[in-house]
Amino acid sequence: MIEIDSVEKRINLEPHSDPETMEKQEQIANYVAATSENKNKATYKNEVSFKIISYSISSALITALIIYNIGFILYCKRNRKYIGRDPSSGLKIYSIGHKETPFLLFNKIYVNNDSETISEYVICHEACHYKHGDYLWVL
Repeated sequence: MIEIDSVEKRINLEPHSDPETMEKQEQIANYVAATSENKNKATYKNEVSFKIISYSISSALITALIIYNIGFILYCKRNRKYIGRDPSSGLKIYSIGHKETPFLLFNKIYVNNDSETISEYVICHEACHYKHGDYLWVL
């Protein structure tokens, strides 16, 4: 009787006196051992391939994000216009025509060019982001 343990890939053979049966059992044992070894090699190759692909995709996305952020920072530096300083927080306030929503970039507040008057609440809101360390998310 032939028993194949799928977890440990062992084959238990009952001894036979017939040489033909013993030879067939040895062939079966050799085939199962070779097949399981090939499956292990294929599984290992697949795991390595998936790791390489996932690391490559992650690296590409991180690189794209860094390039985009550097471009945005340079854009803000080139197209900003100094308005003044917030007296309570000391943050510089700039106007820029890029966004309609005010935002904080490092330690500078950017507001829309079109707004004639800048709301005190908007500046306070952005200053709170600065005090809470939210500007560090840009890094």
